[in-house]
Amino acid sequence: MRRSLAVRSFRFSRGAWWLAYDGAEPVAFAGVVPATRARNAGYFCRVGVLRSHRGRALQLRLMRAIESHGRRTGWRSIISDTTANVASANNFIKAGYELYAPEAPWAWPNSLYWRKCLLGK
Repeated sequence: MRRSLAVRSFRFSRGAWWLAYDGAEPVAFAGVVPATRARNAGYFCRVGVLRSHRGRALQLRLMRAIESHGRRTGWRSIISDTTANVASANNFIKAGYELYAPEAPWAWPNSLYWRKCLLGK
């Protein structure tokens, strides 16, 4: 029988981080910082889910927490990037992010860039 998972947020001087727990064990994390490559936006900078806990929508739940934080902060959008991670790209699509071409790409040559508008939601 699976236990319910709890998500806790942590605020730092620059950005915010979330940890998902299964009981006392941390099983997933995600972070967002103010974007340096887009105006009035957050940059979804890291996410990780333990292999044993994948398929439980943890990344999607953490993305929703980041979006809620972005709205409270007053950001207009959340941006991010992925490379060859199909599961992560599919989660961006499920969460309503769209591919876009930034004026000044910042990641690897094969990176995909994602953006979600937070206004009016």
